[in-house]
Amino acid sequence: MKTMVSGCSLFEPKQSIKLTLFPNPNLGNFNALIELDAPADIQIRIYNGEALPVYGAEFKSVEVLSHNIDLRGSIPGIYTMIVQSDAGRRSASFVIE
Repeated sequence: MKTMVSGCSLFEPKQSIKLTLFPNPNLGNFNALIELDAPADIQIRIYNGEALPVYGAEFKSVEVLSHNIDLRGSIPGIYTMIVQSDAGRRSASFVIE
């Protein structure tokens, strides 16, 4: 026998992370705008096209963060930024020319 309950969840919805990178493409110097629903600790990681880490940073109790990243001198190509918190994860790709 199955019992169904409507409007009830065993899990709280995860917090959303909004990630905007600009300019894209860029020459290695760009900005990341990170917005969360509520303050949380976050980690930023950037990987090159060979999936090797090229940048990492951690921030405490972030709700909105505008962060400049300087990767000038990096090899041109497609890179991936991952922003992670206990509440979730968001990724975005960008191009260094």
